[in-house]
Amino acid sequence: MKLHISFNVADLEHALDVARRVDAHVDGLHIGSQLLFKYGESVISKFREAFPNKTLFVDSKIVDRGRETTSLFCATKANWITVMAGAKRESIHAAATTAREAGVKVMIDLLDARSAGQMALESQSLGAAALRFRYNPADDELVLKDRWDMVKGNATIPIMVSNINDLQALERVIQLGPDFIVVDDMVVGSDNPEQAVKEISDLIKN
Repeated sequence: MKLHISFNVADLEHALDVARRVDAHVDGLHIGSQLLFKYGESVISKFREAFPNKTLFVDSKIVDRGRETTSLFCATKANWITVMAGAKRESIHAAATTAREAGVKVMIDLLDARSAGQMALESQSLGAAALRFRYNPADDELVLKDRWDMVKGNATIPIMVSNINDLQALERVIQLGPDFIVVDDMVVGSDNPEQAVKEISDLIKN
């Protein structure tokens, strides 16, 4: 189970500072949409310069013009980009094909999926390399398990779980056994990100 940090903030210097402080404890860094909207493609270059060997995810949220939009992100040295499950199948496939040709992987975000289970079933044939499942704190144990089983039972590619905002949520997600766990404010918004990420890392390992 790998640990990733997502930077859903608009302050680039703060994001880079936290990233440097937690780098040794995480497997991947996610560049959130606020940073993309504010700084454009240059933010990806800033992260790559600071972390030349770290896996970089760009939360690009592609919904249409898959080939053209993907080409822009593939030129930035990102390792992964995201495509929304609600996009047309042709756009998802075009994005995945274009990304693969550039050595970049596509993760499908299930947020707007009409049927998460059906998208999980089709994801590999569409060219995706991973799925993003969003934790919902309002789900009781039965609902969470049903949602998870619908995706996990149909998926043949790794699954990443995000939207984890506290330790209770983290413990629930760990029980699901995803391939990747993504946290954001728990670390990025902490007064002591080193301590926060170590506590999270220890929970995952144990």
